[in-house]
Amino acid sequence: MHIGVKSLLAAAVLGLSGLAAPAGAQDARLVSYEELLDRVARLEEETAAAPAPDGEGKDAAIIDEPIYDDGGWYAVYENVIVTPYFSQNTSALVIGPGGIASKIREFNWDMEYSSRFEIGNVDACTGTGWRARYWHFDHSTDDRAVVPAGVTVLVAPLPSRFGIVTNAGDTSSATHSLRMSVLDMEFLKRDMDAEGGFTASFGLRYARIDNWLNARDISAAGVLLESLRQQHNFEGIGPTIAAEYLKRFDCSYWGMFINARGSLLYGESNLRYDHRGAGGALGITTVDTNDQDLLAVTEIQIGLDYRRPTCSCHEIFLRVALEAQYWASGGSASAQQGTSGDNSAQDTNLGFLGVTIATGLDW
Repeated sequence: MHIGVKSLLAAAVLGLSGLAAPAGAQDARLVSYEELLDRVARLEEETAAAPAPDGEGKDAAIIDEPIYDDGGWYAVYENVIVTPYFSQNTSALVIGPGGIASKIREFNWDMEYSSRFEIGNVDACTGTGWRARYWHFDHSTDDRAVVPAGVTVLVAPLPSRFGIVTNAGDTSSATHSLRMSVLDMEFLKRDMDAEGGFTASFGLRYARIDNWLNARDISAAGVLLESLRQQHNFEGIGPTIAAEYLKRFDCSYWGMFINARGSLLYGESNLRYDHRGAGGALGITTVDTNDQDLLAVTEIQIGLDYRRPTCSCHEIFLRVALEAQYWASGGSASAQQGTSGDNSAQDTNLGFLGVTIATGLDW
């Protein structure tokens, strides 16, 4: 005959209760068999519901995937290493023997380092928040050479102006300086979990672009014969919109992301040209133009993302990405020889291509 564990336990408790009762106690009430079974059942439920002591049951709390905290403040520092490109950006026109134009020289830009900062705040419950981004680029490049015999070098950033003519034995120098300041203020919506997700934002962008051309003709004796300076700048503001998708690799702190941004800026474009002769005397070729322009901007990044929670409930992350930017009519230092009009430097398209390395912290 099979006897249950609960029945044995109840019988044992009943026997112990009888032994523990005083010999002469007539009013002591013995607990019934059914009540003992109920008490044993309640004890089993309380034992199962009791929390495990510290140091026990740790395996049940192990999470295979990294925890992604999408709420609170965050800050990002980006190392932007890019090369500027221009649809036209002539440094000089080389004229060979017989007055025949033999070569158009362009400014040769290398990869340049710049910084971009971002700070924002996201509500952990709704995924909504805001962010601010600022990028500053400020670099220059030179094109300098001693003119050989039988060759003339012409620096003429405006096609309708004669510019500087450098003869054999003289030193021709031209410098292009590019400075950009870009500020974004945006509202954002984020939908993230341990596997990744989307971020979308919209807001306003302010941008200022300055291009300078400084050229000089210096004789073999070191005397300044001619100089010119052309400055083209654009300053505008307009809407910007961006979206990003992040996909995390399984059971890893690594992931892959792609983002894109578009902006439409309305503002004022200015061009000033000063030509000076020997001794710095101002020539008669001073030109000022002011135009209202609409500038379209497209940006894209694609790369790897590494992020890991810390013991203090913060999250650190690292990003490495390819980056490309296109600024339609962003401008340049000078016009291409053979183009028409005095504002062709204002119509030049500007682009950037390179890599970004970003580090950041969520808290």
